[in-house]
Amino acid sequence: MRTLILLLFSLSLFGQGATWKNFGPGQRLETAAKLCQGANGDIYYLANGDTNSFPGNKWQLYKMDALGNILWKKVYGERGNYFASQIIYHREKLYVVGERSWNDTDQAWVEILDTSGLSLQKSIFGNGDSTIIGQGIAINSQEELAILNQVRAQPGALQGASVLILDSMLNILHRHNQFDTVDFVAHEITALPFGGWVYTADYELPTRFDLLVTKINRQAQQVNRTIVSNGYTRGGNAIGINSKHQIAIGGEGASAFSVSFDITLCLLDTNLNLLADVYVRPGVPKNDACFDMAISPYDTYLFTGYQINPENGHTEMIVVESDSAGTRLHIDKHASSPTCIGSGIVCDSQGNFVAAGSDFNLAPSLILATGNAKGLSLPIKEVQAQEVYPNPSAGDFMVEAYNGIPEDWKLFDAAGQEILMHWEGIKLAFTGPSGIYILQNQNSGQSYRLIRP
Repeated sequence: MRTLILLLFSLSLFGQGATWKNFGPGQRLETAAKLCQGANGDIYYLANGDTNSFPGNKWQLYKMDALGNILWKKVYGERGNYFASQIIYHREKLYVVGERSWNDTDQAWVEILDTSGLSLQKSIFGNGDSTIIGQGIAINSQEELAILNQVRAQPGALQGASVLILDSMLNILHRHNQFDTVDFVAHEITALPFGGWVYTADYELPTRFDLLVTKINRQAQQVNRTIVSNGYTRGGNAIGINSKHQIAIGGEGASAFSVSFDITLCLLDTNLNLLADVYVRPGVPKNDACFDMAISPYDTYLFTGYQINPENGHTEMIVVESDSAGTRLHIDKHASSPTCIGSGIVCDSQGNFVAAGSDFNLAPSLILATGNAKGLSLPIKEVQAQEVYPNPSAGDFMVEAYNGIPEDWKLFDAAGQEILMHWEGIKLAFTGPSGIYILQNQNSGQSYRLIRP
């Protein structure tokens, strides 16, 4: 019986396809935005669209369990049109940023909710004399919020970027504005591991976009910025920090003067020195785009967006995994209609991803994808019950494949950090939190994935 249970567990863990689900509001079109996960695996999924609750468009929040079953849906927003851009989870609270438009006025807003969807606090920024649109949100270890906005100082002026640093009560602590001689479109912001913030923007030139990356300190003062360019149109829609404290930016770019794109991955150090700038080609060159990115615990990169099928021209939602060199490790795709596009993706500490997307031709009109990052940087062997047991284990593991030479084996956590361990015969003992661990023989290269529940 133990053998059967472990084999069934291995099938679910190592299955090569994501699980896809279409859901939504029936005959009213909703479009997916971003999503986040809570501490217990619950999913909080943003959507935007027309409702009957108030005049104009409002934003919606779905709460789902870890399997994607809808627990509740709530609608937010008062007078005017509301659009939610991004959501993050932090210490049992949800932080949402977006845009409100009313009477030719654009204003950014931030709302804090508890995990039941109850609004705890809300602030609107902008007095109507300028255009300010909430795009991204991040939080640092000091509980400070950074709100990234698109901004125009006055109607008809060039578009630039604004960052508002807020305290936990949504009071403005510091303000950053950046303008140039051309328009640029701000996208996403993240906290740096040793203080400060970094954000992305598309820098508009007469014939193309370049990628603009800007670093600011905790007081919102600009430290430096860099433009990443290969001479063709490219952009950066998502940003994150990997385990090496490198800045990773996911986007898309053309490899020639063309309207077609490939997914791109750009790596910089925290001083904005360029380390790598590569293409990730999911399978159809010049027909792929990235709208969001997540970093797996294996330091691989998960992208969602779309791929245009060359056989029928249909747009398919994709989830693509690559290493830091842009080598494609895996792709999942979904096409419930001719127009499906991914908009958000997150990945937890055990390598489980959740992606949000939209089906623009069908009602229901929202897509949810769940699956596992493959993390193929190590040649992982599927564990059979007779080789390693019990697995999962909250205690020791019995490793029948152990050859009696302790120096031949090393244990790594999901971030690639070596973990101290010791052997007693074939019994392997180590101390560590819940997660995935890799046991590898340094001579043979044989590797096993161990699960700590």
